[in-house]
Amino acid sequence: MYGAPVREVRRHLPAGTIDSEHFDLLVRTHPWAPGARFAVRAFLSDQDSLSTLTATYGGEEILRQRDGTETATWRIEATFASLTVTFWVDQRTRAMVKEVIVISPEIRMLMVR
Repeated sequence: MYGAPVREVRRHLPAGTIDSEHFDLLVRTHPWAPGARFAVRAFLSDQDSLSTLTATYGGEEILRQRDGTETATWRIEATFASLTVTFWVDQRTRAMVKEVIVISPEIRMLMVR
């Protein structure tokens, strides 16, 4: 985050731990098919903690884009620390088309490409 105070983190990270900011790259590149899922240990730098992040295949959906084109996507249900997230990944380009983060039962953040 720009302008955020810098602090040194001295923590041993187990082999295979990823930076949590790269989780979406794993979601986009995973070989999705019915029954597919994965879990990965991640370092959350803003919380100075480790967490297991998960992603599970949730089906296929056609999403209509702003320009009217339709995009075939995989819907991926994920957990990111204490948050529930749904990703829609373009099956052809692997681009993130849509993302919904459930912050609380009353608050959802929608990001659309």
